[in-house]
Amino acid sequence: MAQFHRSTHAGSSSESARTEDRNDKLEALVRQYRNAFQTGRPAGVMARVLLVPPQRVEIGPKANSSIPCRRWSLQNQLICFLSGHTDARGFRQWLEVGRHVKKSETAFFILAPIAKRGPKVEEVDDHGETHERFLRGQATGFRWQAVFGFDQTDGEPLPPEPETRRAVDASSILAVARGWDLTTPPEDASAWARELTQAAEDRNALREARTADSVGELAGAVLLEVLGRGTGASLAVSLEAIERRAGTPAATAAGFDRLVKHSLAAVTLILDTADQLAADRSAAA
Repeated sequence: MAQFHRSTHAGSSSESARTEDRNDKLEALVRQYRNAFQTGRPAGVMARVLLVPPQRVEIGPKANSSIPCRRWSLQNQLICFLSGHTDARGFRQWLEVGRHVKKSETAFFILAPIAKRGPKVEEVDDHGETHERFLRGQATGFRWQAVFGFDQTDGEPLPPEPETRRAVDASSILAVARGWDLTTPPEDASAWARELTQAAEDRNALREARTADSVGELAGAVLLEVLGRGTGASLAVSLEAIERRAGTPAATAAGFDRLVKHSLAAVTLILDTADQLAADRSAAA
């Protein structure tokens, strides 16, 4: 019986240590968000995600692969960029492209999904060969995944990632604002962008009264960055509102993720609508 109690205590201590480690990482993530929002950096990062879609490149022996972090979730891409990196991978992923993590380098952490294995499928590659693989099933949770940036590694040089920037037609975005009956003149850039992105959020059926101001501030700042009129103003009010409602680091991180997704969806709708208006004009000419 004594042995059982010792084992139970050891298991409890181990679980407590894991919980403490998880909370420490969440608190560090929230601090990173807080510092970034004070400087307005997320708006520029999100604008880049919108304007520079991931490209497929050839890296080492693995042809037709692309830089992994460009396929990460938006939240993880933000963590990567806010950590000062534009290319980040796991330890083994760096080895696969002929690079290795330098000694004494410290990893930063992203949230990797834990998913059940999905059904097995067969795929035919470009050479006509058939391969089997399992699809990823539904995510059942998340775990912290250690990754390292390019500057934290040594080894074989990598080819530059080709960038194709999305074209933005400012006149079409102004036409979107007129079509959606905005009342704020574009000369008042910040208020105009906030009203336009909130109108987009309404059309996406995502608007929530408790987050409307936060989304308007962040999405409006992203839209101005897209238009080349970014101000770099602090976005701290957006995150402070989320922190007040959340109460815990985990809830704050979840609220931040929701804020970013809603803001990105709003700006995406504006850009897509502007593209359609431009196409319609071109077809009618």
